[in-house]
Amino acid sequence: LYSKYIELKKQLQLKDLSIDDMLKLYQKKINEIDESNELRKYYIWDCELLACNEQDMILDRVTNKRLTPYLYSNSIKYTDIENFEDERVKFYSVCLQNEENIKFKLRYLNYLVDYGEEKYNYAKQLVQLTLKNNRIKHCDDVDECSDYISMLSRLMDILMRFNINDKFSELEDNITSTLNLFDSKNNYRWVLEISELLRYLHKNKKGNALSSSIIKEVQHMLEKGREQYKSEKKMNFHIQFCNELYEWIRKEANNESRVNELMLEIGQAYEDESEYQGGRTDKSYYVKAHFLEKAARHYANIGECEKLDEIKSRLKEAYRLSKDENTEHKFEFEIPNDLIEQEVNKFILEDITNSFELFSRVAYFTPKINDIRDSAKSRQESVIQNFATITKISGDKKVFEACNGRLREKYFIYQKYNIALQMRFFILYDRIWNRLLKQGLTVDMVIHRITDWEYMSEDNSVMIEKGIERYFEEDYISAIHILVPRFESTFRDFFSIAGLPTTSLKTASIQHEQTFNDFINNSFVEKLIDEDLLFLIKYIMLDDLGYNLRNKVAHGLAEENVFNKMIADMIIYLFFCLTNYEWQD
Repeated sequence: LYSKYIELKKQLQLKDLSIDDMLKLYQKKINEIDESNELRKYYIWDCELLACNEQDMILDRVTNKRLTPYLYSNSIKYTDIENFEDERVKFYSVCLQNEENIKFKLRYLNYLVDYGEEKYNYAKQLVQLTLKNNRIKHCDDVDECSDYISMLSRLMDILMRFNINDKFSELEDNITSTLNLFDSKNNYRWVLEISELLRYLHKNKKGNALSSSIIKEVQHMLEKGREQYKSEKKMNFHIQFCNELYEWIRKEANNESRVNELMLEIGQAYEDESEYQGGRTDKSYYVKAHFLEKAARHYANIGECEKLDEIKSRLKEAYRLSKDENTEHKFEFEIPNDLIEQEVNKFILEDITNSFELFSRVAYFTPKINDIRDSAKSRQESVIQNFATITKISGDKKVFEACNGRLREKYFIYQKYNIALQMRFFILYDRIWNRLLKQGLTVDMVIHRITDWEYMSEDNSVMIEKGIERYFEEDYISAIHILVPRFESTFRDFFSIAGLPTTSLKTASIQHEQTFNDFINNSFVEKLIDEDLLFLIKYIMLDDLGYNLRNKVAHGLAEENVFNKMIADMIIYLFFCLTNYEWQD
């Protein structure tokens, strides 16, 4: 049957066809053959072998097979090469002996080397056939160059795995010929991949098999490629060539100065690209900041402190100037006024005393964080932003970057939380507050409501009184500057009165106040304070994705637009919520 099949196969005239063309021909032939024909399975076997993918070899893997399934779909593989019938080894070995098409012969040999019985024999045949036929004719043909690199990786894999040491000189001749072709055309793109493969050989047990001439030649080509891509301002290739050169010379004696030059050149490449930006005419400060960040990380990694300090200054300036590139998107929605009034009227009782008591004692304006988490998670599953990195710029620095699923989910939670919070305060809280003022709410009522709390210190009472007075005078800048730090102080005092620590020991006897970030995350705080209120406090006071008022106000980093009535309302509301708590005797 094998002989009969091989004779019929010759009629297909495969000699000069590509893998794809042979595959199409086989698929057509299979469809024409009756299923009862006993030779049909051999056509299928050859067709499935042709359909396999040829993967580039990763030389440092212990188990590494050249041919892989064409596709995976759940638990289904096509073609399932790991589970081919045992008979195929014999069948493919017979076909190999009668095959004229070079690509088909290589396909048979690749299978038999990995799955056959006489692996060493097939390995030698594969090496010889590859050395003879792995050539590049057109170095500007991406597919042709990619195939060459792929076959070269397999060739090196076989030479190493089977210790075929007598073929290393032929390997070098093949590579030298290819490098000369690239050099003659000033096309150094694929030198990178060749260099990476040779470098692996050089550093493992086969390193001694490489001559110094091939090592010098590939380094020379890398230098040429580095110079070319630098002059052409192709940053990615420029940096890749610098890095590859670095990998070659970093362990060589007397090359420390050259290593330092390459490392500085990489940093400078990022700096240059921050200005060049791919040649675009409409320069972007966001793009500039992106590449300056890369430069900063690089300089930090190599210990260039002076350069790092310089980049930090330029980076802040880039972020500061990037504000003008922001695009504001607005959307409108209608909430029936009668529904709003219905909610407002719930807080307006027979007199101002009862109305204000109800208003200042409920958690009505605190968003439910778990509901928001669930909503944000469902939204994250459907938005296109999942395919991009999300960042937040505050002032003149980047304060958040979401580059993975967990951080993106956090971003969406905070985004929805901000909307929920602003709707509560802008639409409801403000309207209720105005109704309370009309009903007779006074500054003294608000002051006493907060400062009469049994856990309020005298110092905080005096300062909070001033802050609320400024609020009623619509001096929101002064009010917020006073009330923000006083909320933190009041919050700490509440726990300190109960004998809970607000400090930490940095030395044996010296106490330091915990930062507000550290303090609020203590287990005793999380145990007492309601989860929704605790998130609100963190959002308003501490989180970079929130308002971060505590840090911005304390360090003079808050921008003018932060000092508005809605923000001041939120701070006073935090005082209302906190002063609802008490310690049980």
